[in-house]
Amino acid sequence: MNINNTKLEILSKAKANEVDNPLSKPTLGATLFTVVQIISFLGWFYWAYSKYIQWYQYHYDPTRIDIESVGDNIKSIPKLPETSIVKIGIPLFLISIAIEWLICLIIGEKENYRAADTIASLSNGIVQQMIEMWTTILGEWFGLAMITAIPYRWIYENYGLTRSLEGNWQGFVFMFFARDFGYYWFHRAAHRCAFMWAVHGVHHLPNAFSYHVNLCQGGIQRLTSALFYAPLALFCPPELYTIIFPMEKIYGFFTHTSLVAKASVPIFGYFFVTPSSHRVHHAGAPSKYIDKNYGEMLSIWDRMFGTHQEEDDPIVFGHVHPFDSWNPLNAQLSVWSKIIEKTKTCKKWSDKILCFLMPPGWNPIDNSEYPLEDTHPYSADKYDSQLPTFLTGYIVLWFLPTLTLAVYTMLNYQIFSTIFLLVLFSFVMFSLISFGTCTDRSPNSVIYEILRLLVIPVIIYNLPFTITYSIRNEISMSFILIVSYLISTVSILIILSHSYLFISESKPQRYKRVWIKEAGRQFTLNLQKELNQKNFVSSKSTINKNKIQ
Repeated sequence: MNINNTKLEILSKAKANEVDNPLSKPTLGATLFTVVQIISFLGWFYWAYSKYIQWYQYHYDPTRIDIESVGDNIKSIPKLPETSIVKIGIPLFLISIAIEWLICLIIGEKENYRAADTIASLSNGIVQQMIEMWTTILGEWFGLAMITAIPYRWIYENYGLTRSLEGNWQGFVFMFFARDFGYYWFHRAAHRCAFMWAVHGVHHLPNAFSYHVNLCQGGIQRLTSALFYAPLALFCPPELYTIIFPMEKIYGFFTHTSLVAKASVPIFGYFFVTPSSHRVHHAGAPSKYIDKNYGEMLSIWDRMFGTHQEEDDPIVFGHVHPFDSWNPLNAQLSVWSKIIEKTKTCKKWSDKILCFLMPPGWNPIDNSEYPLEDTHPYSADKYDSQLPTFLTGYIVLWFLPTLTLAVYTMLNYQIFSTIFLLVLFSFVMFSLISFGTCTDRSPNSVIYEILRLLVIPVIIYNLPFTITYSIRNEISMSFILIVSYLISTVSILIILSHSYLFISESKPQRYKRVWIKEAGRQFTLNLQKELNQKNFVSSKSTINKNKIQ
């Protein structure tokens, strides 16, 4: 087996030398996509700016219309533009992911949307957004309006240095650039400081590069980034921040795709982040791509501070050392555990502390950084816990209502009691962990899944649906409870009937099942077939020689 693996590596490296990176070639389609993307977002920003100006003039400009003259015509009262990630971003993200998945299916790029990888990314996104929900709730308990984990209004009203940027275009433009500037330095620090990388590194775990990757986020990243955005509260009102922050985050979502090559008009990439430049940022190899292209919407900061890198060589996505689990709990804690393991090798307490503050690749032995490998998609390995089709379908079918419950909870958290909100939060988190253990085919997955299924009827019975009070009058809640128990029971029987979930694997068996080449499972299978054919020809020629002798 070791000999075959060695031969497989040699063959895959030989294949790597034959292939360049087609995504680095400028195309007309990529140019059109980039133009449409930039124009669409600039138009959206202008719309948001006009709505913001109308709102400000109505509420704060005494020379404008008096509020009493509006009367009962509530619709005529200007409102702040809605740009929320939860209300606007999430529906847009899910629709875009579905469209990109269909395109990948049609053109045969299935590796961009492996079910387990996609569910893992969405699970980590849910974790982040629900923790963000709790930071908002905790802020309300202390009388603070928390905006992305920042007591923004409190800082602005008590320590703001100026009011000159309220209600004018100068303030809007300033926030447009300043927010992205703050993101650049947060992003750079998140790659060069180990404890911040432990949080942000979750975003870089996927070995694919598609829209769903954008949603894979560290659970407490809002907390680690808050320090870099808080200074904006000294200059700009909270309304500007709540408008522009999510808009720039939504722009960043659309730079996570491998369906768009490089634009043939370079000027767009000089000012704005494109899919090509952001692909470079998500590279785990080659080494020249590491810690480059930090901007979220604007690429000017990378060019100013020497961190820009063009896309040319083929990219290996993910961490330098690929991650081997779909479990969101493992994802959120993986880098932390590596840092702690590193501290155990240090004798001095100062070095143990530096393990958290220095770059993630810092070597405490000689105060240098570990060398990086230059691999290729045809020679690099990635994790792919191959699942039976039925189990994949089962997980997808149960993940969708869990996602719906999570979004429903985040949109309507005010209607729940604190205790029941904590129950919902715990149930969603446990469900995501259960799905992760199932896709990893962990020995505990069956136990987790049965426990989850037993709790579902209790959750359904106590959930105060805002649209089902009339339904409760027409349909007995006992009937709803019976149906939910029936569904859970059938699901438990289905899980118990699939023996492969209980089969223990040896390390070599698991290694062969879960590790494939970055280029994809089909490429790995074809490579193995080619190797087997060469071995067959070699053995046949050896037999013939023996016969002649």
